Amino acid sequence: ASVVVTSAVVNLVLKPLSGRRRPERAPHRAGSPVPIPMPGSRSFPSGHSAAAFAFAAGAGRELPAVGVPLGILAARRPRLGAPIVWLVNAAQTVPSLAMFGFLLPLPFIGGLGARVAITVLIVYALLPIVRTTIAGIRSVDPALVEAGMALGMTPRQLLRQVQLPLALPSIVAGIRVAAVIGVGTAT
Repeated sequence: ASVVVTSAVVNLVLKPLSGRRRPERAPHRAGSPVPIPMPGSRSFPSGHSAAAFAFAAGAGRELPAVGVPLGILAARRPRLGAPIVWLVNAAQTVPSLAMFGFLLPLPFIGGLGARVAITVLIVYALLPIVRTTIAGIRSVDPALVEAGMALGMTPRQLLRQVQLPLALPSIVAGIRVAAVIGVGTAT
C-alpha cells in the first residue's frame, strides 16, 4: 500500500514538471580534463572565499592526519587520552588573535604568513575530530570486539577491520564540523 501511495505522490509532483524543457548542456567527454579555477581567473574565489579555499586546500588535508590518530590513541589508552583531550580543549578556549600572537615568535612556525594561519586553523579544528573519534571508537559494541578477538584478530586488525569502519560515520562528522569551524575562523 505504501508503494502505491509513494508512486502516486511522485506522479503528482513530477507530472507538472515534465512539461518543462531543460536547457541542453554540452556533454563532458570521458578523459577530458575538468576545469579547475586558477588564481586570477573569474571563477577563482576572492576575499573571504579565498581564505576558505586556502583552508580547504591547506589545512583540510592535515586535519584527519593529526586528529584521527590522536583520537585513536586517546580512545585506546584512557590515561594517556585524558591529557590529550585536556590540551585540545584548552587550545580551543584561546581566542584566535591571541593564538596568532603565541605562534609569531616560534622558530619554524612563526612569522607572518600562511603557515601560521594554517597552524592556528589546525589547532582549532582538532577538538571536534579528536572527540568524535574517541566517541566513535568507544561506541563500538563490545560484543563485536569480542567476536573479533575470538576469531584471532590482533589489536591492530581489530582497529582496522572492526572499530574504524564502525566509527567512520562519527569520525567523518567530526571532520565536517572541523571544516566548518576552520572556514568560520578563516573568514
